[in-house]
Amino acid sequence: MESGKKARNGSLDLMKFVFSIVIVLLHSGNLFGRNKFFPAGHIGVEFFYIVSGYYMAKSALRYVDVDSKQIGTITLKYIWHKIKHILPYFIVSCLVSFTLLHSINPTDFFTMGKDALYMLSEMFMLQMAGFPGYWATGVAWYLSAMFLSMLIMYPLLLKNRDVFMKIIVPFNVTFVLGWVYYNYGTIGSPDILVLGLVFKGVLRAVIGLSIGCLCYQVSEVLKRYNYTSFMRALLTIIEVGGYVLVIYYANICYPGTVELVWILILLISVTITQTEKSYFYQCFKSSFFGFLGELSMYIYLCHHYWSSNLYNVIGYDATEGQALTMYLLFTALTVFGVMLIVKLLKLIGRKLKPSVLKLILVDENRKKEHL
Repeated sequence: MESGKKARNGSLDLMKFVFSIVIVLLHSGNLFGRNKFFPAGHIGVEFFYIVSGYYMAKSALRYVDVDSKQIGTITLKYIWHKIKHILPYFIVSCLVSFTLLHSINPTDFFTMGKDALYMLSEMFMLQMAGFPGYWATGVAWYLSAMFLSMLIMYPLLLKNRDVFMKIIVPFNVTFVLGWVYYNYGTIGSPDILVLGLVFKGVLRAVIGLSIGCLCYQVSEVLKRYNYTSFMRALLTIIEVGGYVLVIYYANICYPGTVELVWILILLISVTITQTEKSYFYQCFKSSFFGFLGELSMYIYLCHHYWSSNLYNVIGYDATEGQALTMYLLFTALTVFGVMLIVKLLKLIGRKLKPSVLKLILVDENRKKEHL
């Protein structure tokens, strides 16, 4: 049986927002032909995978004595819950991206229709499964890799938590991570096909989710203790210092084997954040930080195509400073435009839902009256 939901972690939501901005600035390199800001900013994706892995473990380990016949159902229920949460703004983001791209780069109706058909691969998050597609957002591979990985990892976690947490997680975090770095030198470049079997992005998701499971395991141990003011201050320094170091590294370094160190530091910082024992957690309890956490996914989904198509809008004579300013401005306008559309659609949906249900479903009480 599962327990109830807990309040959001405001400090974690703040870091989601910060790392989404890091990713936006990383992709600004498409404007300049080089990575001017955060050349190793893809480490932000690892942060999001680690957080998702933490909550995956937290969800699965709430179940005790799971009937093996129910593992598939529980797994699909969890993944559908995750998808349902992001689905409104993901679908709207895809449609807005498609509309903007075809407005900026006009094509004939045949090409537009073909692109719309191929975009179904992105909307069904099939990119990392190898399906051909039209990738309007340019970044949905992250979701595709995550959900494909969860389809395998979540039922294994339900089936045998002891083996998964003590054997499979350490194997993924050491051997798989080490193998990827030994052969490719970086965890980036998700569209590389590994051994002709699986995309590197899927391995990246498996590694990140496994690190998140490890974070959960360690944080649960740390939560058992009450700490002195000195220890809480020390935890805060380690936690915040870790985030600052990772972000600083992402801005001054290029992808390489040194990433292994920064992923370890990220693991430590996220673990401390999830214990909710530091002063950093105490500073960000306002609902505003929950809004920033929600905003991070909108930012992630609504920026990439601007980095690749901006000069078609503002002209190629724009300076780098002007291009960066307009890139950030158009990204912000798109983010809030998509947010507004999603809010309006939800409002309309709530108002129309009773009428739609009445139209397609039989009212059992009225049916009995007729009988």
